[in-house]
Amino acid sequence: MKFFLKPVVWLMVLAVSAAIFGFSSQPAEQSSEVSRGIVVKVLEKSVSGYNDMPKAEKTNLIKKYHNFVRKLAHYSLYTLWGILTSCLFQLYNIKRYRQIILTVAAGFIFAGSDEIHQLFVPGRSGQFTDVLLDTIGVLTGCFINALVVYMLGRRLKFIKKNN
Repeated sequence: MKFFLKPVVWLMVLAVSAAIFGFSSQPAEQSSEVSRGIVVKVLEKSVSGYNDMPKAEKTNLIKKYHNFVRKLAHYSLYTLWGILTSCLFQLYNIKRYRQIILTVAAGFIFAGSDEIHQLFVPGRSGQFTDVLLDTIGVLTGCFINALVVYMLGRRLKFIKKNN
């Protein structure tokens, strides 16, 4: 089974890595417009009367949540990357604590290289705080993976015990 899972998980890790790189390759104006569009859609669905608000009020709401959405995107993508990468190390039978160390170290390096890459994209800047946020996302992904594996293990033991 692991023979078939390894290439699938590798492809998933590479796909998420490519998505992260793709988002980082967007010039500042384009990247900002994407996150602004997400904020507008969320506000339209969640704030009663948003569509009837004056333009200035809408603009203030968008500004209020824009940075949060951008940071949440960083955190979320790197959390997914952390889940998948720790799964990958698990498929190679690496002990749990080493999986976490390797995944977080690789995530930190990847996030750092991504921020360096952004230095060469028009209007973008590399920020160490984003590297830290991304690394926290990777660590969260490791813990989510560990929790799921633990819960599945307990469930399987319960099933075997009661059969």
